[in-house]
Amino acid sequence: MTNTNKPPGFFSIAFHKDFFPALLWRQLRQKRDEYQSPFSNHIPIEFTILTVLSVFSSAFGFASALSSGSTVGWIFGILGLSVFLMLLIKSIHSEKGHRPSFEYFRTAIFLFFVFLGITLGLTTGIIYHLTFWQKVLTGAAGFFAGYTAGIFAGLYIQRLGWIGALFDMLAFAAIAGMVILDIIMLI
Repeated sequence: MTNTNKPPGFFSIAFHKDFFPALLWRQLRQKRDEYQSPFSNHIPIEFTILTVLSVFSSAFGFASALSSGSTVGWIFGILGLSVFLMLLIKSIHSEKGHRPSFEYFRTAIFLFFVFLGITLGLTTGIIYHLTFWQKVLTGAAGFFAGYTAGIFAGLYIQRLGWIGALFDMLAFAAIAGMVILDIIMLI
């Protein structure tokens, strides 16, 4: 079993053959033998609520401001964006001094990028009216691009702090949608 603190080099065969599949397997099946507090890895609820409210305020405020020139929309849009940026900065600052580690690798983010690559590859095949097997090849190329980007994203999203966990939740929802879309595109 490979030590998660010192993985082999990214460009080595050992990384992709031994280390990374074992890491994914551990992350996906995660058995918890010892007791863990239900609050040990939670996102602070007040930050979650503020983040969601600021995103909605910004989105609906700017949409209203741009469509009808609403002054109130501009106020809510700018206020929501400002609060979101402050929360993002606070979240990133909370990780200051911590190095990303494969021990806390975000599997959902990795899988999101893998399926995003496949989806973009298949979409390219449809846009250019390729045959079924050519679509499969563009999907495979997208898979490899997503695999590579996903490893780095799954590791370095830890730098975002607690707000990265919100991206985990969004990634799970997006993965389900992309899987359905990929199946439809192959038909």
